[in-house]
Parts: sequence; C-alpha cells; structure tokens
Amino acid sequence: MRRNLPAIFQYLSVYRFHDQMMSHSRIVKLSEKVINLIAAGEVVQRPGNAIKELLENSLDAGSTNIQVVVSGGGLKLAQIQDNGCGIGKEDLHLVCERFATSKLRSFDDLRNVSTYGFRGEALSSISHVAHVAITTRRRETPCAYRVEYRDGVPLAAPKACAGNPGTQIVVSDMFYNMATRKNAFKASEEHNKVSEIITKYAIHNSGVSFSFRKQNSAVSEIRTLNGASVKENVKLLYGSSVAKELIGIDHSDDNLGFKCSGYVTNANYSNKKLYLLLFINNRLVDCSDIRRSVDTIYQQYLPKNSHPFVYLSLTIDPANIDVNVHPTKNQVCFINQDSIVETIQSRIDAGLLSCGSSRSYLTQTLLPKAADVSTSKAAKEATSDIVRDCHKVRTDCKDKKLEAFFGDADRPSCSILVEGKQDSSRREVKLTSVHQLRKELQSSSQVSMRELLSGHSFVGIVDFESTLIQYTSGLYIANNRSLSFHLFYEIILRDFGNFGSLRFSEEASINKMCLLYLDSGLSTWTPERGPKESIAQSIADLLVSKSEMLKDYFSIEVDSLGNLLGIPLLLPNYTPCLDSLPEFVVRLALHVDWDTEKECFYTLSREISRFYAINPRYIDREDSSWYWTIEHVVYPALRSSCRCPPATISEDASILQLTSLPLLYKVFERC
Repeated sequence: MRRNLPAIFQYLSVYRFHDQMMSHSRIVKLSEKVINLIAAGEVVQRPGNAIKELLENSLDAGSTNIQVVVSGGGLKLAQIQDNGCGIGKEDLHLVCERFATSKLRSFDDLRNVSTYGFRGEALSSISHVAHVAITTRRRETPCAYRVEYRDGVPLAAPKACAGNPGTQIVVSDMFYNMATRKNAFKASEEHNKVSEIITKYAIHNSGVSFSFRKQNSAVSEIRTLNGASVKENVKLLYGSSVAKELIGIDHSDDNLGFKCSGYVTNANYSNKKLYLLLFINNRLVDCSDIRRSVDTIYQQYLPKNSHPFVYLSLTIDPANIDVNVHPTKNQVCFINQDSIVETIQSRIDAGLLSCGSSRSYLTQTLLPKAADVSTSKAAKEATSDIVRDCHKVRTDCKDKKLEAFFGDADRPSCSILVEGKQDSSRREVKLTSVHQLRKELQSSSQVSMRELLSGHSFVGIVDFESTLIQYTSGLYIANNRSLSFHLFYEIILRDFGNFGSLRFSEEASINKMCLLYLDSGLSTWTPERGPKESIAQSIADLLVSKSEMLKDYFSIEVDSLGNLLGIPLLLPNYTPCLDSLPEFVVRLALHVDWDTEKECFYTLSREISRFYAINPRYIDREDSSWYWTIEHVVYPALRSSCRCPPATISEDASILQLTSLPLLYKVFERC
C-alpha cells in the first residue's frame, strides 16, 4: 500500500518512524562480533589490502622467496607462501587474535618501530571477513602445522602435516559475510590492483624473489629473481622504455634526519599515468605533498598531461615518524615534512637539469637526392655572410605580452600606509658582519646569470609559479618564487638599515597570529611540544625583547604589548602577501639564530626574503592584481637591481632554457 501513496507522504511516514526510533533509542554497548566486523571493514577495505598486509608479514619474517596465487581478484582465493622463519606451534592460537603481535611490547616501541606490522590487526581482520587457513613450519621443527580460523579463533588444535620451512596462508571466500561490499568489486579490477601492489614491492625489495599468478595457470604474470637489481626489476616489470631513461637519486641530510634514494625518468620518457612508487622506511605509502611536488617539477619538462616514472625510498629516523595514523597504514606523518619534500624536489630537479642537454626525438631518414640537396644548401649558407632569420633577435617594448590575449591585469590597491626614507637620510652601515655578508653574496654571484637578468625581455606569465622571459635568441622559463627571494635578499643587504616602512592600518597581535598558524594545517605542532598558548606567548615575548634591533635595522615595528605595527618597504609598489604573515612571525622566532650577530642578520634577512617572495601557496588564484605586480614591479626590479644572482640559480632550475630561435626554425622549416 505504501507504494501507492504520493512521494511526499512516503517521506513523511519514514521521517516520523525515524524520529520515533531516535527519541526512544538508548545507548548500548556493541557486541564483540560487531566491533570486530567494523574494525575489519576499516583494515581490509578490498582484497589488495589483505594481500599487502600478508606480503609485509612475509617480509618481516625474513623471506627471500614469496609466491602469490589468486582467484577472482583475491575474492575467491588468495594464497601467499614464503620461506621465512615460520610461526611456532605455541603461538598459533594467538595468530588471528586481535592486537596480538610479536613486534611491540609497549606504546613507546611505536617511536622506534622498524617492521611493517605492529598492531596485530591484519590477520584478525582478515579472519573476520574470510576463511583463513595457515600452514607453517620453523626450520628447527621436523614437521609443519596447519590451523583453520574463523572470527579470530582457531577451529581446532594445530594438526601436524608435511610442509616446507616458512608459512603458507590461504584466504578464501573474502567478504562472504559482507554481501554489499563483495558485490561492489569487479574481479578483473581487483586482480590488477593486486598485481600493482606486488609489482611495487618487487621493485623495492630487489633482494627478494616474487612470483604472482592466477589459480590453475602455469604461467606467472610476475616473476623476479633474488639477485636482480632495482633497475633490472624495473626493466622486467615496466619495460625497457622506462629502464633506459632512469636517473639515479641519492641524497642524505643529517640536519633533517633523512636519506633518499631511488630512480626517476628523464625528459625522454612520458606516460599518461604517473607511476609513483614511494616507500618510507620500507613501507609503501602515499604522500600527497610529494606527489604534487613531482608533478610540479615535471610540468617544466614534459608535454601537457604527461607524467614520469618515479621510485623513491626514504629512510627517516623512526623517532621522527608516526606510522599509526591510518587503518591501512598507507599514510604516515613525519617531522620537517615541508623541508624534506622541498629537498627531494630540488634533488630531482637537479638530476633532470644535469641531463637536460640531451633529448631523444623520432627522426625520418632522408632520401638520397634529398640528402644531396640539403648538403649543397648547407655549403652555400656556410660561404654566405648574410645573417639568417633564425639568428635575428626580435625584441620590441611595444610588442604585446601574453596577457594581452587573456585580458588586462588589475593594478593592486592597498590600504597600508607607506612611509619612505629619502636618499638624503641614508646612513652608512659600518657593521663588519653586514660587510662580510655582502662580500659573500658578491663572491657567489654568476656573471652569465647577471647578464641574463639585466638584459632579459618579459614575455608573459605562465602562472604564479613561472614566467617566460627572452634573452638574446633563447626562451627561458623562470621560477617567480626563487628569483624574487634572491632579489629581496640582495635588496636587504644593500639597503641594510635604510628601509622605508609599511605600517598597518590596524595593529596585529603577534600572539593571535601565532595561534592562527599553529591551528592551521601548515604547522608541525604536536602536543609533546607544549601548549599552543604558551608557545605563542613566548614568541611574542621574544620579538618584543628584540623590537629595538628589528626596528632600527629592518623597520619591523613591534610595540611593548606584542603588536606588530609595520614591516619594511623593500620595493616601491610592492606589498607581500599578508596571508603568510602568521607563518612569517612564527618563523622569525624558530628559524632565526639570535645568538651571534652575523648569523642573526643572515637568517633574519633570509626569513624576510622568504616572506616577501612570491609564494603561490598563499596567493588567491582569482586575484589578477598579482599579474600586474609580477610584470611591472618584480621583473623590472630584477633587470635593474639584481646585480649578484647566485650560481645556484642555474643549478636548481630557477631559470631553465626551453628553446631558442635556431631550434624552432629547425622544427618549423621541416613542416
């Protein structure tokens, strides 16, 4: 009868029923079975999660040979056999019990955990959603033992049987008690996901032999050898087209406490899909920051919608990493994450830049007659004194920029009061530390970069991160953040103690800004570091105690109540993005060396430069005024004021040559 009612009456009826149930329901404790099923559904989300957990158990057991057999994408059958240390008979009754593990004894052990597993949830969760049978044998025992499990409990006592040293785990009829989830999976898709997981572990664990096949199939889809190297496994599993374009990455940083090794493809390889194999402390994880940084790097080298192959293995001090943040353990949190990601990005960029002078292109063999014609043509040109069109440099201040085709940018408007100093009021700074910093800046500068920046022509803005510029016959892509950082650092040292002031229309509480930053997702604050309120107050007190020096040398005005009143005017018509002001205030306290004069001025100048530099993370993409600022303020200042660009600009891909007129003519003359 309900089906014959209008839709609105059906809705009201269901709503009243739900309201009645909610008004009379009481809080009750869930049964142990329901609790275990809910937990199992979080840990084992699909067959691939179960196989990943079992693979990690085999690796923790010291296995050198792991064989995986599946049927129905792992839904019908998943069998993992290894030659590891095996499980003792006396421990078999605890194997599938929840929170039973051999890796931890106390919560403090989590700070130094070096194994894959540690919670003791995997086998328990699997046994609550599937039928599990374990056959295991230690090398010192004469026979193997077999036990079947349901809901974390053995169905019978261990039964002696024949078996090789190691462990075989058979998982069958997965999600037999979760029909909705089981029906949501497609066997072919799950099979591909399982294959992808095994492939990644085979690449990372090159000393272990892996094999993977379907049940009732004699042919293995994946088979690696014990003695194979990472490169050999990449060639076997991803093809020679990937292996031959690999660049080695190897870097360690004692200050940040991490090591990084791996392989990335150069600019000759591209694929529609990003292959990112990321292992942190040997654990397969996914890190969105690293994924974004990799994509950002390769956007400069690969065509649009093309992606590389990247395999990275990070080793971080276990005390600096938290592995217990996700049920499936595919995400981790670690200290200094932003700095580590930036370091990895710079190392990959440097590796790509080192091999950027060579590219591979498909070519077509010329016919004999065509070869003769091109040879004679080249001979005639060699004897001619006429300058070819491809070597003529075309720059004209009246030429349209890229922005002319997308609409004019708005000039920024700001309510900040500007107070500047006249040239007549400049004072001479006689501090030895400042003179030393200026000499160090001059000695590190590169003549070729200075000539490029002082003689470049502005072409157009790609985005807030990159800008196209032309120098002679070359087209370059420049990193806005890096170049603006070096520009402001040079301005600070040159005009030390002679800055104008940008005063705020309203005072800004340092304490409130610190709390705002500590509450944001950008902060690395943890409860172990103390209450946020006390940290914020200590930062405010520190800056108040340094207020006289900050105002005298850097025009940073802080009153006795801990309010920020003004910041320096480094460049006319330029105001930094004030959304990053809370981070700037916190970094002044944490990243400035206040003990020695030279280090204090050096670190303080770099933090101010970092704050003033163009940072796409804080810029509103809809704010077109920044386009005007980049074109009419920043890059003209680079031409006129950047006299000591460091040599690192050419090494870290801050400026990268895309092409040149002669190269473009070679391409288009063939069309």
